[in-house]
Amino acid sequence: MTALLLAALLVAGTSAVKPAAPAPGPAKDPVGTVRAAERQVRLAFQKGGKRADLERVGGTFIAWDELARRSLPGRFEKLSAADRAAFGKALRGLVEETWLSGLFRPDPLYAFAVFGTTTRGGEAEVKTRVRSGERQAPVDLRLSRGKDGRWRIHDGSVNGVSLLSGYQEQFPWFLDQGGMPLLLSTIAAQRRVLVELGTARRP
Repeated sequence: MTALLLAALLVAGTSAVKPAAPAPGPAKDPVGTVRAAERQVRLAFQKGGKRADLERVGGTFIAWDELARRSLPGRFEKLSAADRAAFGKALRGLVEETWLSGLFRPDPLYAFAVFGTTTRGGEAEVKTRVRSGERQAPVDLRLSRGKDGRWRIHDGSVNGVSLLSGYQEQFPWFLDQGGMPLLLSTIAAQRRVLVELGTARRP
């Protein structure tokens, strides 16, 4: 998995050094939501960077149901309620492990900036740039507006490589080849690899 949802945004958030005020949750505008998510990650690290606190940030700002639905275009709605729930749970675990596993290396040279946004109906794209040390990359975040009127993130791309596009290419194939059992076992295997890599990288 290359570019994964919120990976660049939330990994970068580990390194901010200025105090961050808590945000109430997703805003009623896309840019406000992105900025609030970044502030909440910084706040979580100021409090010690506990995994539970970081998972709560993802639970607040990521549109998990929308991500699951779009990951299996034209197929998600045809799944049974039990399969939809199992797939959504597995996908959330994979995405959380992806970005949480990279959140242990603070960088005092971190910088984050929003430089553009496009909104069409209930869809939006917020263009940002993240700098970490000498490296910097464009990070585009895609959001959708929920029934409550608030915006949440359902996709992100780093250097033009989209998380959602990768899922849309992989997941339907596994579903065709072995049904939901193969899809779920593949997601679980990908998550295990991330857990092992994260464990190996920690001091």
